[in-house]
Amino acid sequence: MPVAPETYVSNMGGKYIGTPTALAFYGFTMPLTETIGGRGIEGLYRRKVVSTTSVTERIGGADRYETSVLTAKRVQPGTATIVYIASGENFADALSASAIAAQRGAPLMLAMSTSVPKVVADAVSDLRATAGTATRVEGVNRYVGSAKVAGAFFPATPPSDTVYFATGATYPDALAGGVLAGQKKAPILLVSKSCMMAEVAAEVRRLNPAKIVLLGGPSSLDATLGDLPVCP
Repeated sequence: MPVAPETYVSNMGGKYIGTPTALAFYGFTMPLTETIGGRGIEGLYRRKVVSTTSVTERIGGADRYETSVLTAKRVQPGTATIVYIASGENFADALSASAIAAQRGAPLMLAMSTSVPKVVADAVSDLRATAGTATRVEGVNRYVGSAKVAGAFFPATPPSDTVYFATGATYPDALAGGVLAGQKKAPILLVSKSCMMAEVAAEVRRLNPAKIVLLGGPSSLDATLGDLPVCP
């Protein structure tokens, strides 16, 4: 069921700085004819988030895979030296990769576990200036996977002195924080509410950040995570 307008907006952060000149919609899964509190989604966001003079634009494909392609083409309209591919069947891998993709200004597209949709394969072919090799970064689960991504792409002396923690149980906090982490050139590591995998703790110690930022409230992440407690 759709949530009330106040809740829907507060889930996006509840605080806005300045007034954007454009508002883009990235492939809502519910039809825009469906209303929230008596108003359509686009009308809700325009009224609650931006002024009525702002331009509203939709970036949406037939499915999540085509939407990822259309978004990637906005990030990198020409050729790209690197393209990130993550699973479109769950959220965790794409969220872990979002910060490094944003930092490098590189496109991030979605694929299935055993195949790449034609629309994605065609886009990768169009974006690549030359044929390249594929490098896999993986872990035994989403938590270890996030540590592996950080280890592969963030050096021991990262350009940022911050590491971001987000719950690996749901996607909204990490999704919202991915842009911030990319801007700050910092990794996002996925953790449980009160503990983390040993690999995640080891990666934090390797990075040795001056600051750890918890993305989400106390119901999502305990303040004690700053002590790097390892899950039993």
